[in-house]
Amino acid sequence: MLTSRVGAASDPQARTREENTRKMLEKMLAPRQGSQLSGSPMSLASVVSSAADRDEQARRVEAYWALSSAVADYYLGLDEMVEMSRLRQTLPTYSTALGEAETTLKTRLDTSLKAARAAQFRLSMLMGGGVAPLPSDTPFTGPYATRIETVFPEGAPAEARLIAELLPLRLAELQGAAADLAGSENWVDKVRNDQQNTSDGRGIVLALKLNALSRRAFVQIARDYNLQINRYSQLATPDHIDTGRLVAMLIRTAPTSAASADDALMAGFSAGSNSSASRTPSTNGPARR
Repeated sequence: MLTSRVGAASDPQARTREENTRKMLEKMLAPRQGSQLSGSPMSLASVVSSAADRDEQARRVEAYWALSSAVADYYLGLDEMVEMSRLRQTLPTYSTALGEAETTLKTRLDTSLKAARAAQFRLSMLMGGGVAPLPSDTPFTGPYATRIETVFPEGAPAEARLIAELLPLRLAELQGAAADLAGSENWVDKVRNDQQNTSDGRGIVLALKLNALSRRAFVQIARDYNLQINRYSQLATPDHIDTGRLVAMLIRTAPTSAASADDALMAGFSAGSNSSASRTPSTNGPARR
């Protein structure tokens, strides 16, 4: 009998780290008031569903995560404009440091909007055009079980082995970045409270700049982690596979019942197998834990 790999983690702390990291990304990807980036929310499944072959599936997944990181970058810029505006209201006098930071941020915001639109256009073209997708699925933030020895019983290619070695390291970096970012934002609040109404804001501006860099680093690590998972899944399952099964190999999917459809989705596949809707999946393929 197949067993789900999405159940409660054996290590409660590991599940907490995954959830905290996921919630941080979800917050960054939530639509913002005042956004000039229009489009329709689309799930990863809807994006890959019409792909003609496995390579196209992988390209669309790659473009989806590229769009996700670009959208997060733009939304964070909008947040930072709000933070600068609030800071200006608290300062007793004009701040040269704040004025310069606002000018730089406006340029960065315009650049990030163009980058998000470019990423959106690329994904749209891969889907045949006529849509303006916005990501509705959050990048995966938990451990990924490569099962490299069973997926490649005759020996894994060098790229697959390198990715398998990289994934746990990148995950630790991602979850560490999430924890560091939470600390960084607390530090910004402390600096703001300590210097409010007593300075020209230079210290608070510097704290906000450093926090912005930490946010972008976190987003990029999440993007790379998910791109590496996408590439590994392509190496492990080079033939076209069912949309639901592919998506279940890449992100956590909402469970449908205790031990039925979700179990089948989460089972994974053996390398090189051909997909069909009626075949029972192998339990030897890669999967998220």
